[in-house]
Amino acid sequence: AGVTLVSATTQEKGFEGIIPRIWPKCRRIVAVGTGAFSIYTRKLKLYSGEIPMNNGFYAASEAVIGRSMGDDSNEYSLLTDNAFFEFLKPDTQEPVDSDGLAEGEEYEVIVTNQAGLYRYRLGDVIRILRRENGVPIFNFEYRLDSCLKVGDFTITERMLESAVEGFEAQ
Repeated sequence: AGVTLVSATTQEKGFEGIIPRIWPKCRRIVAVGTGAFSIYTRKLKLYSGEIPMNNGFYAASEAVIGRSMGDDSNEYSLLTDNAFFEFLKPDTQEPVDSDGLAEGEEYEVIVTNQAGLYRYRLGDVIRILRRENGVPIFNFEYRLDSCLKVGDFTITERMLESAVEGFEAQ
């Protein structure tokens, strides 16, 4: 006689929607699910069923940068009181502050801590979507150092993610 690790209920219903069956009081899943993690978020939705997912905060060890705009949203609002943020458009040398951000454009995030003791280029690229009450709303797009270079061609994390999404769809 061996130990059965899978119950009869699991065998009958499978793993789709298993999270609410195991934890019936679970009301929300908070976990980073943007950028390169989005493929895992889609997989987790298979197991979580109708439970909403929330990205919580977009943060680095240097500062908390953005707050999720809500459940099942990949948008963040910029938290301007945590640190001083600057943004650098690709192929430019002059950073802009949050007032200089243009909708639809991509920017690399630069953080200066509150004491002003260091200024750090995160390598994270965000896309500005719009402003709400003057606060930039953005998506995390990719990391600059997460690229594959083949000759003169650069494949970004976002390009690779799109390819995987297309492959999954087929």
